[in-house]
Amino acid sequence: MNTWRIMQEFAGVDLEDSFILGWNYDAAVQRVTFELEASLWPGHPFHEPPARWENACYRRALLVFDDIRNIRGLRPVGEAKGTTDPDGRTTYGKIEGFQQENETVRFRGEMGDVEIEGSSIRLLIHESVVILPFHGGGSCPVQYEIDLDGHHYYVRYRHSWLTIELDDKEIVWQQLAPESTDDGEWSDEETNAYLYLISEALRSGKVESLLLPSKTVVCCHPFYRSGPLPRYSLCICNRRHKHTSDCYSGETFSALELGEWTRAIENAIHSWPSIAEVAGFALARKGFGNPDGGRGIVYPDPMEEYGPEYRGVIYPGFIVVYGGRRLAGGYEFEVPESLYRKVLVRLLAGAGLASLVNDIENALEE
Repeated sequence: MNTWRIMQEFAGVDLEDSFILGWNYDAAVQRVTFELEASLWPGHPFHEPPARWENACYRRALLVFDDIRNIRGLRPVGEAKGTTDPDGRTTYGKIEGFQQENETVRFRGEMGDVEIEGSSIRLLIHESVVILPFHGGGSCPVQYEIDLDGHHYYVRYRHSWLTIELDDKEIVWQQLAPESTDDGEWSDEETNAYLYLISEALRSGKVESLLLPSKTVVCCHPFYRSGPLPRYSLCICNRRHKHTSDCYSGETFSALELGEWTRAIENAIHSWPSIAEVAGFALARKGFGNPDGGRGIVYPDPMEEYGPEYRGVIYPGFIVVYGGRRLAGGYEFEVPESLYRKVLVRLLAGAGLASLVNDIENALEE
């Protein structure tokens, strides 16, 4: 009998100090995937010195059981008891008692008392899990393309049906939503999950037998989150008029980047005692900073009273949002001011401050 401590798959990993973020059982391919916040020891290829407020280096990872013959005791993630962290993330405890005897693996936790027979085990740190470099996007239809190993693949989703073409020959067609909905869009999270699954099938050479989860089920997949695709061009114009291509950023930004920026903006706004005062700062186009939380907003010409001096160059149409800037693990993002205003308007509306919403929306230059 082997415990996880002597298994090569977990070299450099403290499994019992790793947090569970979710799991998914794909019966079509007999695979179970757990998403973890893995605790890495010094010497692991992806180990980095931990932030001052953390006890260890934590990195997102996937624990994958492939080619399962039988599985018992795994409860659906929706039936498990989770804990919501202050940042809004839900975790489901840790994996306990992990051991392998012959071809059977056993472990327990919020996912149940689990027994898996006849599987291979992989632990993939997210830096080693790569969605293939598709290009495309859009909606109605969603379209992505890639050239791989001398062949051209074309992925399309429209009228609730997904198709994949190999060198102009259709090899996959599958309905992902009720046909009556005439659906033709993927959310950022759906895009990440579906392109990950398609990438895995392309890498393994099993794309013709690919069976994807429906849109009602894919939300349970560990990769149902923002990722490198789609990419967006953002409006950086602060005038209220009919926008042209000159009003948009020449650079595109991933859904993952926009998600990180949005959370950073929300944290900065929430760190100030009064969201109404934040609205006043935005109307005056002035920054603010909370020394207790180390979060804030910096405009190109910040007031020292509210915004700490920023020594970098802030380009027109952008601001800087920061958090923990004097601590290890702190961040500074240069983001379009239009995104900041959009997030602020949403939070003001949620707080019932309709008059301030109108003030922000009407403050754009004519």
